[in-house]
This record gives sequence, C-alpha cells and structure tokens, in this order.
Amino acid sequence: MTGIDTIGFSFPCTTGYVPCLELPGGGFVRVTYGTAWFEASIPKRLNDDGTNVVLATSDAAKSETIAMINEAKTVLSIAVPPLSEVRICRLDVTQDFVTMWDIPRILFSIMTNPCSTKHPKFHHYGTVPNLETLYMGPKRAWHLCVYDKGLQSAVLGPQGLLRFEARLRRSALCRNWVRSVTGPLDFVDELHDSKVELLLRTVVSRVGLGDSLPIAFADVGSFYEIDWSLGEVDAYF
Repeated sequence: MTGIDTIGFSFPCTTGYVPCLELPGGGFVRVTYGTAWFEASIPKRLNDDGTNVVLATSDAAKSETIAMINEAKTVLSIAVPPLSEVRICRLDVTQDFVTMWDIPRILFSIMTNPCSTKHPKFHHYGTVPNLETLYMGPKRAWHLCVYDKGLQSAVLGPQGLLRFEARLRRSALCRNWVRSVTGPLDFVDELHDSKVELLLRTVVSRVGLGDSLPIAFADVGSFYEIDWSLGEVDAYF
C-alpha cells in the first residue's frame, strides 16, 4: 500500500509567538506571525513501538490532524478549524517493497546507469552501518529518496525493505505537474488514498526513475548471474 508518513499543516491563529513545542502524541507545533504550524510522522503517532514502518492511510492522517490540534489546545488559544481550512505544508508519501536484497547495489546501479535521474546524490547515515539513501530531485521543494527501510528500522534484518519516499513541500504540491495528475492537494480534507498513490508515481516519473529501474535491476541480476526481474516493483511503477 502507498501510504503517508509525515504531514505538515498550518492555519491562522491569534495566539502570539510560541516556540517549537512537542505534542504528547508525537510531532510538534509552533506559532509565528499569526500562523500555527504543525508537523508529525503519522505512523509514529499511531504505532505503539513508535516506528514508521507501517504507513498511514489518508483517513488516519485526517484523524491525527484533528488529534494534534486538540493536543495543542492545552497550550494554545485556538479552536479546531474544519479540515477544509487546514493547509498542507508538507507531505511525505511512500511505498515499500519486501524481499529486496543487496539494496546498496541496487541504489548504486540506479545512480550510475545511462538513464540519469535528476540531481542524484548519495547520503550515508553514520549511525547505521551500510545504510545509504539515494536522493533524486531539487531537494528543497521536493525530492524522492530510495533506501533500505528494513535496515534503518532493524525490523526485517538482511531481507530488506526497499522504500520509495516522495517528500513535497507546499510549493511543489501547487505546481501544475502535480495538480494535473492528482488534482488539488492544498488542504487536509483533499487527501485521498488514490491521490497519494498518484503523487508518488508522478514524482518517480518526474526524476526519470521509471526508465532507470529496469536497467538497475538487470545489472544486479547480471552480477549474481541470475535472471532477476523487477517483479512487484515493475508492476507498481
């Protein structure tokens, strides 16, 4: 299932300046220049173990948006606005594929194959051995990252959980190449699971990854001398 990880949202607020405050259920809120800003990983709020491996649906994101605002009411003088007035500022949508082995070689092959993607860059997390993330896109307004979620979260061990994660800010969600495919994604009430899936596919296409994946997987298969097809990855994208 394509799902939601992190969501950021805002709405007008008459409360004066409030620095960043952690919410009891997870995430944070701050108030600047008459606007209340919220952000949280919805799966981390929902899962008892505090992980974001199991993704959230659009309905869950809407429910947690209301819950976050209610939690903030204990410290802020705000009323809960309708979701049609709560503007989306950030949206991270993801899709996981299980049983993907040798993910570092897959990522390296994607980056070096002739079908170049937009602004590819590797980032290594020093706290987790062998965990590398491939970033594609301009990074500031939007980007796609691909990495071994199983290794990062230590839930699937060497089996691997290959995660494709599109991260978009408000400025990207408003662009025509997004809106022409997904329809409007300005406010939280406009979230829908079908839009979330279209959004991820659109970002994957935008960076040219759809052309890169078959070559990358063929390279890995050739290295191990096996006929390794894309399988569920190919069927999805």
